[in-house]
Amino acid sequence: MPLSSFGTKFLDVLYPPRCFVCGGVMLPGEICCPECASKIPYIRTKRCQRCGKPVEDDQELCGDCLTKSHVCTEGFGALIYEDVMQRAIAAFKYEDRREYGKALGTLTYREAREKLMEWEADVLVPVPLHPSRFLKRGFNQAELIAEQISLLSGIPMRTDLLQRVEKTGALKLLTAKGRSEETAHAFSMKGELGAIRRIILVDDIYTTGSTVDAAAVPLFEAGAREVFFLAVCIGAGFMIEW
Repeated sequence: MPLSSFGTKFLDVLYPPRCFVCGGVMLPGEICCPECASKIPYIRTKRCQRCGKPVEDDQELCGDCLTKSHVCTEGFGALIYEDVMQRAIAAFKYEDRREYGKALGTLTYREAREKLMEWEADVLVPVPLHPSRFLKRGFNQAELIAEQISLLSGIPMRTDLLQRVEKTGALKLLTAKGRSEETAHAFSMKGELGAIRRIILVDDIYTTGSTVDAAAVPLFEAGAREVFFLAVCIGAGFMIEW
């Protein structure tokens, strides 16, 4: 048995495939339990042309993008960040449900396939964690998601280009303005882009865009021409700046 195959089976024993909706053990290859499929909050409405949030049929941009300039070129989120996904992402990150990464990465790829083809990116770059947070958690959830998207799309994943140099607080407790201030200088380059010009940042959640925008700044300064973002979940509401 090849080592890679053995390694995969060994990880399946340690972290058996589980439904990210209910947490139950699933058969390999499933995204979620058949009973939970109808609970997944897909976006089937018109999307904001800039960030991909759901908007009304007569809107081109969401409220955030009408009032705030973003650094990223364009973005896409697969699912609405509401109750089901809030619980799933929290379990993924804080309850060591790292086995969710494969299913969430697969689902995100399926929903974003057309955008990935349109963007024609050179690489996927998972948004990095601060080293102290990585040591505490033991893994970077964005990297697990990006790894699966890379496998399915064929777009290489690079973790050696960007680093998080400032540890940010709990962003969910901050306003949109507070998030931007907290993340403004959180990232820097640790590698050379070389011929890389089109980059997709991958993260688990997009709300105000402060994290991916901050991560995009050093990439543009290093020579990137376009920096997109791809997230498993995206907020649907208008984030008030105060």
